[in-house]
Amino acid sequence: MTLARLIVRIAVRSLIAHRVKSAFVGLILAVGTFLVAFFGALLSSIEVATESAITESIAGHLQIYDKDARDPLELFGGMGLGSQDVGEIPDFEAVREVAAAIDGVAAVLPMGVTNATIFGRNEIDTVLETLRESVRDGDAARLAAATARAKRIVESLATDSATLDAIGEAGEVEQMRTALSEATAPGFWDALDLADPGAAMSKLDWLDANIAPMANDGRLFYLRVVGTDLDLYQREFDRFYVVKGQPVPPGERGILISDRSYEEFVKNIVARQLDVLRRAVVERGESIAADPLLQDRVKRLTKQYRRVSFQLDPEGARVVADALRAHLGSTETDFDALLRAFLAVDDATIAARHALFYEVIAPRITLYEIPIGQEIPLRGFSKSGYIRAVPSRVWGTFETRGLEKASVEQGVNLVDLDTFRELYGKMGAAQLAELSDLKREVGVATVSRDDAEAALFGGGPAEPVEAAAAPTQAAKEVPLVLNAAVVLHDRQRVQELMGVLSERLEAANLGVQVVDWQEAAGVLGQLAFVVRLVLVISLAIAFGVSMIIVNNAMMMATLDRVPEIGTIRAVGGQRGIVVAIVVLETVLLALMAGLLGAGLAVLAIWKLGEVGIPAVMDALVFLFSGDRLYPVIDAQHVGFSMAVVLVVAVLSTLYPAVLAARVPPVVAMRGKD
Repeated sequence: MTLARLIVRIAVRSLIAHRVKSAFVGLILAVGTFLVAFFGALLSSIEVATESAITESIAGHLQIYDKDARDPLELFGGMGLGSQDVGEIPDFEAVREVAAAIDGVAAVLPMGVTNATIFGRNEIDTVLETLRESVRDGDAARLAAATARAKRIVESLATDSATLDAIGEAGEVEQMRTALSEATAPGFWDALDLADPGAAMSKLDWLDANIAPMANDGRLFYLRVVGTDLDLYQREFDRFYVVKGQPVPPGERGILISDRSYEEFVKNIVARQLDVLRRAVVERGESIAADPLLQDRVKRLTKQYRRVSFQLDPEGARVVADALRAHLGSTETDFDALLRAFLAVDDATIAARHALFYEVIAPRITLYEIPIGQEIPLRGFSKSGYIRAVPSRVWGTFETRGLEKASVEQGVNLVDLDTFRELYGKMGAAQLAELSDLKREVGVATVSRDDAEAALFGGGPAEPVEAAAAPTQAAKEVPLVLNAAVVLHDRQRVQELMGVLSERLEAANLGVQVVDWQEAAGVLGQLAFVVRLVLVISLAIAFGVSMIIVNNAMMMATLDRVPEIGTIRAVGGQRGIVVAIVVLETVLLALMAGLLGAGLAVLAIWKLGEVGIPAVMDALVFLFSGDRLYPVIDAQHVGFSMAVVLVVAVLSTLYPAVLAARVPPVVAMRGKD
């Protein structure tokens, strides 16, 4: 029998002879293998999901922007306030040509990020606009309905003195009361007649100046706007889909608003608050009675009744009042009091009243302050510091599939590149041509700096350096591009292709830099890094604890066998043979335990991959790239976990085995140290 076979037989028999102790140590090794494989697969799955959430929503895998930018590119915003100054890409077409020539690049999308605001209108503004349109169009039926609605608003304001006291000082309040007295006087509304459009418009101007300021102000909405090629964006980011309305048609201009922003900020505040309360109680199992924050939300909800009552015409108010009385079992005749009672929801009534609101009230009011299809002035600060107002049609709302509940996604709203350029304060080809025409008409010429004083204040004629250029028949439109998203075919090649792209752009001297998706994502990239760090630390702690347990168990098991080792030495076994036997036992035990632990990890991940791990908060929806994380485990995780545990087990056994082998046989057989 060869020495190797002898060592193997002794090792196997030893494991069988010490099967209880071997089973205990093997269980510890299996647990260690399970932890490493399970949490390693979990961490890897979260990393892939987070990367997918960012790269498939707006960032792409790589981002290109000005090499001399004052601020770092942060697509989703950073930790500071204000707008970023990331410069401009001077020649986007050249950048696109260089990037597209690289094998592995799927697409290059032009982009730009800025901030913008839009204003919603209050109820009086809306009804006054309807009255004006009715007078201009000669629509008697619409005029009568809008007049009745306006009278209800004025009468409601006149009976609520507390509101007047809250919105003005003593002198102003008296003026408001006088205006309301005039607006509620008999015959006041008779002037709104199509027989005399001029008198009707004059009356509406008076209402606009004296009554409209008493209502709640139209709300200001802040938007983070991304300008891009919308057609290309929809093709390359396949998780994009339209929720309401339609995509911006090819060749048209407009804006697509994040559907979550639209629901949470643009929606009628009463409907929005009811939605929040219903989700809290019905979907998440929370209790209004036990939660002071939800109770405060209900109190604020009851004070918003005018957001409904001001929008209802008399017939609509009658229908709603009948439905509310039937639902509440009330005989209340005051509509506002009835509406306040309806909005005072609790745990038992929120579901039914939410349903009744959408069944009876929602169809009779303007549910969204900015309706789909409406053209709005999109306002923003240009790079020069002045305010730009750009007319932009709201074509619809959109979402990123799987991230509908992720609050971070509501920070992205899409506009076309022409709208973005104007919002940013950059003139297009048509505007430049128009400016050139104006210069030619008035004889504008460019003079040198040295001759500027003479040209302005006299002192002799100044020679023009450059006369105004003649207008071209077809000026070439050069898009304004602040950054560009690079989409790759293979996410595994991000770092490789980032290096290749950087080298080629540098060689072409295009004055740009390249960053990966995590750096370009700004605060979301930082969040992903922090979460990854926390998970790695947690895994390291769990792994460290399990390895310490493995180490202690292996050392104790080896040292407990000192008498046995002494016997082997006494019958002629060399130290090397003793160490080899002990190490081989450990290897065999670690392999069997590793297979068991890795198998359990595969089974656990497979089961979780079927049912998913629910995202219990908005941040997890983003990290999981959806409502649930479906983890996967591959051979790499299994092999790594088994290798780590095997190495730790062998190292934990090797040192005590060497020590035990050095003990004299006589001493070892006595069971002494």
